[in-house]
Amino acid sequence: MDFVIQEFGEKTTNELISYTHKEISPWYNTAKKNAVLDLLINEEINNTEFVIDMGELVHYNERKLSLYEDFKT
Repeated sequence: MDFVIQEFGEKTTNELISYTHKEISPWYNTAKKNAVLDLLINEEINNTEFVIDMGELVHYNERKLSLYEDFKT
């Protein structure tokens, strides 16, 4: 938590959104896969009920993915 606070604690809302909504992010991939990316980017809608698979962040590492999957259940 200390790292998160140190790294992101002074960021603005727009800076945090920019960081978490990059083209390679789970948010971006989910929005694109569900055909709502343009609607969100153009602010025609501001939320969805889609579940974002955060496992994308660790899919390359079998151990981390296993821990993530265990945590979800």
